[in-house]
Amino acid sequence: MAADRRYPLAALRAARSRDARSRALDLAAATAEATAAAGAAAAAEDRAAAAAAAGAAAGAEVRRLALRGATAALLSLADAHARARRQAARTARQAAERARAAAVEAAEMVVRAREAMGAARAAGEVVERHHQRWQDDRRRERDRRDD
Repeated sequence: MAADRRYPLAALRAARSRDARSRALDLAAATAEATAAAGAAAAAEDRAAAAAAAGAAAGAEVRRLALRGATAALLSLADAHARARRQAARTARQAAERARAAAVEAAEMVVRAREAMGAARAAGEVVERHHQRWQDDRRRERDRRDD
């Protein structure tokens, strides 16, 4: 008789509850990762802009030195420096593009985690509504027995 009083889907109800909590934690982790990735992408964009400005300034300096009649050795050194700055700017731009792609991927993970959490909550609500109906049925049976 006591076994009949237990909710028959108690294990499923507990599993759905755990799943919903787990999905909420997954969403929190994905959101934190997306926030960090967005910050890293912004920092990489700043570094790329600074590197591009340094490359442009180095190129302008080579032109200025040439107009002032600098020696070939000095122009060669300045040109090598400008090439290195332009290469650093290209490298920084590529890193910024990779960081931006990582931020987009992290944002997509947040969307997927949010959808998974919604599905888990919906599944949990189905079981909770069943549990509520089961409790109501048990209450009505008890009231009928009392009458």
